[in-house]
Amino acid sequence: MDGLDDAPSTRHVLAFDSDHSAIGTARLLVERPGLVHIGRVAVLPRARGRGTGTAIMTALEQLASAEHADGTGQVRIELSAQESALEFYRHLGYEIAPDRYLDARIWHQDAHKTLTVHLP
Repeated sequence: MDGLDDAPSTRHVLAFDSDHSAIGTARLLVERPGLVHIGRVAVLPRARGRGTGTAIMTALEQLASAEHADGTGQVRIELSAQESALEFYRHLGYEIAPDRYLDARIWHQDAHKTLTVHLP
């Protein structure tokens, strides 16, 4: 937990198993209209490979598109990906930056994706 978890614009997503136990989570941070950050993406090992992470990311992308697109109908989603999860994000259409860096003694690379909302 950090101070951003309680920010009014922060949105959290939880995934539940059939027994109603939490198996995955992530959060959406809003920097400004048209720019959001997804972070704290986590799925329990027993729930991996079943589409849980994809469902969480899809839910957050839908929230970002519906609530945070800019005046042109675009929203850029940025995230910091652990290198062990790069293929997961690449499969979801995220572009991976080439530079790597340590965060909490784990190698990461930045990633982003831009979504376009069709405005009326």
